[in-house]
Amino acid sequence: MNANIFFVIMLLTIGAVSSKRIRYQRCPGRSQGRGEIISVDVTPCDQDPCVFKIGKQETITMKFIPRELVTSANIYAKGIKGSIPIPLPIKRNACQGYGLNCPLKAGVQAELVFSLKIPTFYMLRGEYGLEASMKDQNGNLVVCGKIDLELA
Repeated sequence: MNANIFFVIMLLTIGAVSSKRIRYQRCPGRSQGRGEIISVDVTPCDQDPCVFKIGKQETITMKFIPRELVTSANIYAKGIKGSIPIPLPIKRNACQGYGLNCPLKAGVQAELVFSLKIPTFYMLRGEYGLEASMKDQNGNLVVCGKIDLELA
């Protein structure tokens, strides 16, 4: 199972593959963090919420601006079915394999590219939330976002 999200290589509109900027929200019950999400794009996607297909590769690109210097960071991601969180098996180091060049400078836009194959153990199709967060070298929240999606 190769799962390298926030949320990792972006497929830039190739042939029939389409990308869509989708709606996102700040993570419920969390402080704003030390950064600001600018946009979230999903490939392939042609509707909002996006339909993720089990066993297929999905790519999420999040553009954000850190408010402080980030020398290293970790990523955390989970699927949410109803109120049940399901942690995703991903590499934690945000500075390796997600398109980021650490250190990230304060006030400079960065682009995190998260790509994963939806595991087949997600037997329940239907509506899910996907929540991804990034914490800096001190464990402080940089950004956290949540998107709605459908598994088919």
